[in-house]
Amino acid sequence: MALKNLHIIRNIELDPEDILMFESDVNYSLIWLQNGRKLTVAKTLKQISEIVKDAPFVRVNRQVMLNAFHVKCLGDNTNKQTVELNNGVKITFSRRRAADAQNYIQKYLIN
Repeated sequence: MALKNLHIIRNIELDPEDILMFESDVNYSLIWLQNGRKLTVAKTLKQISEIVKDAPFVRVNRQVMLNAFHVKCLGDNTNKQTVELNNGVKITFSRRRAADAQNYIQKYLIN
């Protein structure tokens, strides 16, 4: 499925498949790219979620919205639900978002 490029900031368009996740830092967000780079943008995760609503991104906790295409596996780490990305980063789900996020990610792990 070909996704259209995301226009996140003025001069930069990114392919959604190149983005691993977004991480919030107060009123800024870090964009983690597949090639290991991190970009900082002056947008909150709420603003970014509006931009990426048609792409396979899911909010898993207060600070992180990840790309379901880059999930390696779902795992259980002493009763805390976690997810591991293709680059080895492990992220813990918040209790409130865990069920919805896991169901969303499961659809992409099966395909």
